[in-house]
Amino acid sequence: GRSARDLPVIHADHLNWQWQGLDGTPWRGHQYNRTVCDMAFSAESELVIRYTFWLAAELPRAAREGLRIAIERPWLYAIQLNDTPINPDTGARWFDEEMRAFAIGARVRPGENTLCLRAAPFSVFCEIAPVILIGDFALDARERGFVVNAARPLTLGDWTRQGMLFYHQTVRYRFAFTSVQPARALRVRLPHSCGALATVLLDGREAGTILHPPHELDVDGDLPPGRHELELAVIGTMKNFMGPHFSDGLAGPWTWSVCPPHQPPGSQYRFSPAGLTDVPELAVMM
Repeated sequence: GRSARDLPVIHADHLNWQWQGLDGTPWRGHQYNRTVCDMAFSAESELVIRYTFWLAAELPRAAREGLRIAIERPWLYAIQLNDTPINPDTGARWFDEEMRAFAIGARVRPGENTLCLRAAPFSVFCEIAPVILIGDFALDARERGFVVNAARPLTLGDWTRQGMLFYHQTVRYRFAFTSVQPARALRVRLPHSCGALATVLLDGREAGTILHPPHELDVDGDLPPGRHELELAVIGTMKNFMGPHFSDGLAGPWTWSVCPPHQPPGSQYRFSPAGLTDVPELAVMM
């Protein structure tokens, strides 16, 4: 019969464990044999979690219909989105073996949307964790969190400033250049590279990876004269995707607890720059 509103998931999870009769999550401690896995709770115990997210009225219909939401261990819950049930068996594996993604385009609407997870009885495996909204969209900061808006064409520069704040996968940049004479190798240098790494492809063939300063790669092999295509596949960071979003430095289990007690404006979240900020520099080696 107790409830709390507007909490970060890590604080909501800690409070729930206390309400279930424990000092905190048992998953942060040590397990002897199966003492945690086999932990049982009253048949009358219950957990109801509600997540809210906002869609802009300008979000294109195709983007809205393509939305999915990923839930950790959905088989533990009765799931509803905007009061419409979702069969927990219909999700497809996403990200890891405990996550399932569900198509939700037919259930969402402009404005506020509410996802409800209900576990009755409560299970020791019911940790309160983030749910992930997946699709082709951009995020705009609002007074509390973000609103899902239409995707925008990417340009050179930090993609976290172009609506792709939590994006951690790959953006591909393609450049055409012409070599006026034969060369034995090509040096590719990135003046500013942001993200985890950049894979270099020359004329469709993978040539190597740029990981660290001086952010350059020598592509050995004969380079005939003529037109060529250079492709850079820049991969974002898991920190932008999973956080922590309010703490810098080395990430440990405690750093996710460093966050506002209630959802702040989207402008207060911290992200690491990601994306190619300038055109690559090329030098042929004769």
